[in-house]
Amino acid sequence: MAVDDRMINIRVDQMLVRRGIDTSKLTVSSTKGTVMIAGLLKARSRNQDVKQGSDLKMLDASLRRIPNLKGVNWHLSNWRREGSTFKKLLVANEASE
Repeated sequence: MAVDDRMINIRVDQMLVRRGIDTSKLTVSSTKGTVMIAGLLKARSRNQDVKQGSDLKMLDASLRRIPNLKGVNWHLSNWRREGSTFKKLLVANEASE
């Protein structure tokens, strides 16, 4: 992993934490400036939860402003990207929480 990729990972993690995201449910990795975020996108508290696609779209836009970041690939179990919008999916283990 290149130094830039390590810094991208650190900055992505920091931004997710500042936004109240539970990073223990996510995997963040970067290769040649492209970051992949995979797993369950969930807030640390219900008050901060990502409830609308527009919330995730704003997060995506903020991440793309990180220096040296060339792209963001989302592989989430509870959200799906459809063009430029995000759609929330119901996940079995999330419904019981």
